[in-house]
Amino acid sequence: MNDFPANPNPATVGPTNRELQNEIQALRGLVLGVITITIALSGALNLYFLRQASVVRGQLAENEKYIAEFTTGVQPKIEGLMAQLNAFARTNADFAVVLSKYSINPTPGSAPAGNPPAVAPTAAKPAAPAAAPRPAK
Repeated sequence: MNDFPANPNPATVGPTNRELQNEIQALRGLVLGVITITIALSGALNLYFLRQASVVRGQLAENEKYIAEFTTGVQPKIEGLMAQLNAFARTNADFAVVLSKYSINPTPGSAPAGNPPAVAPTAAKPAAPAAAPRPAK
């Protein structure tokens, strides 16, 4: 049952020098393999990032064109519309409420956007019958 000797010989207990050298060679091979795979993966990742950078540069140039078009064409029209809305809000106090609803601050000097004025609902008047045309004499 007990396969171990009572007094083992120290020379036969541990691995031999040749076995240790074989294990070191195997570990060197593993480390060399891991380094090779790491270099290959990092090269592939760098190529991928290079490709992505070129795609983003192309998109940046395209988006800069759209931004320039917006800045020169659309933005002045929007600002003109805002100026017209503010001017209308200055002359019509009821419209200032609409501007404040959409968080558009009227320019100074416009009507205050306080509580909206109370407007009594008006009943719709029935339409008068259309007068028949008179015959020509």
